[in-house]
Amino acid sequence: MKPSFSFLCLTCLIFLSLFVSSASAVVISFSDMGIEQNQKILIYAPYADYNETFIGEYNTTATVILDEDNHYVMVFKPDTWDTLNDPLNAIELFKASVPVGLSVALFVFAILGGFILLARAFRK
Repeated sequence: MKPSFSFLCLTCLIFLSLFVSSASAVVISFSDMGIEQNQKILIYAPYADYNETFIGEYNTTATVILDEDNHYVMVFKPDTWDTLNDPLNAIELFKASVPVGLSVALFVFAILGGFILLARAFRK
């Protein structure tokens, strides 16, 4: 039994429709990503027309719908924070920004300073 020509055309159309995707929107929810609360997200479309390159500024609780056909750049802009309100985070940022040799030297200096203070306290 030979398949009919219309059956073959219909089968080809079904297979082609599986491989061709339609342009749809991408929904991004920043609250599901575990981003810190005081960050702003700036979205740019670098290949768009001149007046359409900046898409918008969003916070971490926003949900954005973007076109799938464009390329986007997301810039995470941290909000200002005071080092006195979060001193442990300030210490971690300091340790991350100094060279390894300086970090080791500061650690050794702190240990030796602690031993000197203990020796002076127990000497009297």
